Amino acid sequence: MTARTRRAGHVVVVSSCAAFAPGAGGAPYMISKSAVEQLGRALRVELAAHGATAGIAYFGVVDTAMTHDMLDADDLGREIDNLLPWPLNRRITAERAARTIVDGIRRRASMTVAPAGWRQYSWLRGLVNPVLDRRMATDRHLHRLLHRLEDRNR
Repeated sequence: MTARTRRAGHVVVVSSCAAFAPGAGGAPYMISKSAVEQLGRALRVELAAHGATAGIAYFGVVDTAMTHDMLDADDLGREIDNLLPWPLNRRITAERAARTIVDGIRRRASMTVAPAGWRQYSWLRGLVNPVLDRRMATDRHLHRLLHRLEDRNR
């Protein structure tokens, strides 16, 4: 078997479920995770010519120090976190995120998602997000939270 016919490596980029859900107050994070998603998709196509594969790992809320600092230890962060409905608000451990990546590498998966509730959301995002965008744009409670967040950053 020549190197050209043998399967080469598998690259995994770590995005976030924030790449496919509308949100408020975290645009830079969501933009960066959307960019990572597109990088993974481009790699999947470009590496295929070399026999390699690429996957994208998407995680909801991972229980980390960053999560605790931004969502748990902060009153405004807790209010924003409470806007995410079940099962999308379920947290996973960093260990589970790592196991998800390893499992995806073993399967050469194009996509891995944890927790599982986000997988269905990813399938429906083209339908759900326009509705959520309109709803969030008119949500007065969300507007008040965003004003408080903006005031904090001045």
